[in-house]
Amino acid sequence: MKRIFIFTVFAFCFSALFSQEDLSKSDWKMTQAKLLFEDNKTEEALGVYMELLAAYPSDAFLNYRIAECYYKTVDFAQSLKYLDIAQLNCKEEALSKEIYYLKACNFHKLNDFDKATDNLNPVNKGTALVDSTGVAVLISQVSLAKTAFEHPGNYSVVNAGDSVNSSFNEIFPVCSRAESKLYFTSDRQIKESQEKSLITNNYLYSVFESMAEPDRFSAPVLVDEVFASDRNFILSSVSAGDATFFLYKNSPELKDAGDIYSDTKDTDEDFTDSEKIPGLFNTEFYENTPSFDFINNKLYFVSTRRDKEKKKPDVFMSLYFKDKFVEPEICKISPAYDKAFVYVHPGGDFMVISMNCEKSIGGYDLFISYNDNGKWTEPVNMGYPVNTCSDETQFNLSSDGKTAYISSDRPGGKGGYDIYVVDAGAYFAEKNLSISSLVLFAGQVTDDEGTGVETVIKVSDNSDSKNTQQIKTDSDGYYSFVVKANRKYNLQIKEKIYAEYLEELDLMNVPDGNVEKDFELVKKP
Repeated sequence: MKRIFIFTVFAFCFSALFSQEDLSKSDWKMTQAKLLFEDNKTEEALGVYMELLAAYPSDAFLNYRIAECYYKTVDFAQSLKYLDIAQLNCKEEALSKEIYYLKACNFHKLNDFDKATDNLNPVNKGTALVDSTGVAVLISQVSLAKTAFEHPGNYSVVNAGDSVNSSFNEIFPVCSRAESKLYFTSDRQIKESQEKSLITNNYLYSVFESMAEPDRFSAPVLVDEVFASDRNFILSSVSAGDATFFLYKNSPELKDAGDIYSDTKDTDEDFTDSEKIPGLFNTEFYENTPSFDFINNKLYFVSTRRDKEKKKPDVFMSLYFKDKFVEPEICKISPAYDKAFVYVHPGGDFMVISMNCEKSIGGYDLFISYNDNGKWTEPVNMGYPVNTCSDETQFNLSSDGKTAYISSDRPGGKGGYDIYVVDAGAYFAEKNLSISSLVLFAGQVTDDEGTGVETVIKVSDNSDSKNTQQIKTDSDGYYSFVVKANRKYNLQIKEKIYAEYLEELDLMNVPDGNVEKDFELVKKP
């Protein structure tokens, strides 16, 4: 089973060497295995360590190294087996603390919180690899996890199944607003000649789509060759009618920390070349996880641009105004934790952030923040079973608000990170929250001769005059836009040579879904 670390390196580092009487740290095989481990070639490193184990079966440091490999490959039972041998033969206090800490990490992942706490007690002041702050974070996570598992939410979280998930990593689920379709990104092998990344030791990312059928998903297919096929792009968000895709790509060869791209369909089937979003997004700092609120024309993303050390990402927002994104501003979300992912539901009612902090159950957890009259509330842990002692790193909600999709590397998956399906309707009901569902309008604006008209459609919310959208049609008059359900809207089209078009859109009895509607303009006499 493979694992990847998408956003940041865990506080727990695996690279220090400890001197041992039986096995010299200068042994070339130990050095070889260490380098393989650090290059994410864990299985190869484990093979070298196991060769050495035949000659040094009781060496404490060697058994500790083997335990690291098993921990990284999510085989916690095997990791604990070799940690027991290491602990039995350990004669050094520094290594002893590392053994206790790694045991605590394993028991935490196995949901044995009492044993995790017992093993953390000897290292509460930190180790050579993990300082006291890092130990304190794990102590807090273990305590919160114990409470969360004793009081689980009354809703389901299930694996999306073999059609979507594989023995590789499936990440970043994205709901189509136009169809019953799920997009996701995977590092699975798609062709025999494909080469692995020298950095992750995995195949480059490709973007797939799968139709959500009753009780299953269809076999996934590549979205498009331009950006989807082995190009290492990660799809993070789509526009209202799936015409524009917002992507993230880390390009180490360009010496950047990650940039945001967009790609737009130039026909019904074909895409343009992916380009970095012009303007003020892409800097020498880390920019990631673009989330486009197409109702309010706001693009949210995480970036380290406010951190001089380029280590702690925060959430930023840029307004799309007059055909360009303006200067991004930081979203004031307390507390100031490391924010590795952001999703903002269209309409801006709430956002979900992935964070690894002392308020997590374990590793990265999903936290939710609500828009309270223009201010974001303090993020709250979404709880178990959305979150587990493993990593939960992305979130996306369907248009009807009933189903959410997350990515997690929790035990029991198909391999690495998997996509999971959350009963979001039950989750929000349990929290006594009402989330607006979405309605997609799509169609064409024509004149009275049936010719498409390139124009601007203005849609205003009757209950909130500030909630106004202006939607540009394409050159043939085709449009798409999304509004919140159970409201009334005024639609207006004004063109010099046509009579003004006005219509009320009554969605009070339209809970969600898609509406196909054409608008005909009449030429002035």
